[in-house]
Amino acid sequence: MLDEQKQDQFDGNGESNGRARADRTLVWIVVAVMTVICAAVGVLSAVLTGHFMRRGQTLPAITVGENIQQNIAAVVATRKPAVAEISCGGLRGSGIAMKRENGKVYVLTNAHVLETSKSPSVRFDGDDSYYAGEVLGYNTFYDVAVITVVHDDVYVLSEEYISPTTVYNEGDYVVAIGNAMGMGIASYDGIISRSSEVLTYNLKQVPVMRTTAAINAGMSGGALFDMSGNLIGLDTYRMSSSKQKDIAETDDGNHNASYDVEDTGFVVPISIVYPVYKQILNYNVDGGEVGLINMQYFPTTNTSSIGGIIFVDLGFTCEYRGGKLTVTSIDSDNAYNGISVGDVIVAVGEYEITSDLCRTAGEFLRYRKYAYTGANLRLTVSNGDKTFSAEYKDLHRYVS
Repeated sequence: MLDEQKQDQFDGNGESNGRARADRTLVWIVVAVMTVICAAVGVLSAVLTGHFMRRGQTLPAITVGENIQQNIAAVVATRKPAVAEISCGGLRGSGIAMKRENGKVYVLTNAHVLETSKSPSVRFDGDDSYYAGEVLGYNTFYDVAVITVVHDDVYVLSEEYISPTTVYNEGDYVVAIGNAMGMGIASYDGIISRSSEVLTYNLKQVPVMRTTAAINAGMSGGALFDMSGNLIGLDTYRMSSSKQKDIAETDDGNHNASYDVEDTGFVVPISIVYPVYKQILNYNVDGGEVGLINMQYFPTTNTSSIGGIIFVDLGFTCEYRGGKLTVTSIDSDNAYNGISVGDVIVAVGEYEITSDLCRTAGEFLRYRKYAYTGANLRLTVSNGDKTFSAEYKDLHRYVS
């Protein structure tokens, strides 16, 4: 009897343990299925959003979530339709449909995309063929150009996603979209590896942002977006390595160099792109070069500095020292009376200077010589003992 009771008890426990294991297995299966469903719904919603957007509309807002893969999928689905292919004199590049007005689409791109020809052709998302474009204007130093195309049925990036004050930080996820290798619009994700630096390129120094998102040949003039779908830069340079040295070069779609450096692309940040773009729109240059306030840049090997700016039109040179824009030399023939070596430029207009060299440069690019409209350029300067204003009456705020 005792053995039978023990056996009954053993069998009962066995059945109970078996049911418990089965219940646990079922729970894990349900969890796994729900996880897959949630991920699939996130990606599917992004794809469907892109699919059901009607051409001719501005692109929708993006809700930033905790799942980075879903966020990237949403950015690609909703922003890729605004990035166009550009063909110009045998070269292949990219462009961004920025606005639509009076039957024309305004396309932002790099100036070097137009180097071989001023007769670009543009193909937008959903088009079978290219449309003839007309160069509105450009600036070669900052490598920014604007093309107009007669077309009224194109996705465009509205003003709310184009702001020079968009906040981003090193380590933030980004998506680069462009006409990669001249083979059609493609997307690449990465992070911001440096938010501001000075790059030596083609015997000049230019302010840029660095990213790990691939900037392949043909992506010049393409877009760099953050996870909210804001435009934060113009895909422009890639780093190529030779046996002797590293050099920065533009990517024109015919790039066949060996020894490519991976995960190192350079972008003209929105803080600079925006005022140059607006200057081109506002100033009638008849397809030619738009003149801007004269600034030159230089890198530094000092770890406490990100580089400096030579303000040719203002008569002095500044370098970032300890995060402060510090006057390092004066051009006595051109300098504002009262500014001295060692002074710190605290603000330009209403903008307080930060350690972001690109943002600082962008603020100065809002001004124009002899524009005779808007506020005069006014600097707030500190020399330790006092703070004073320096006003330049021949420079006016041309871009709001």
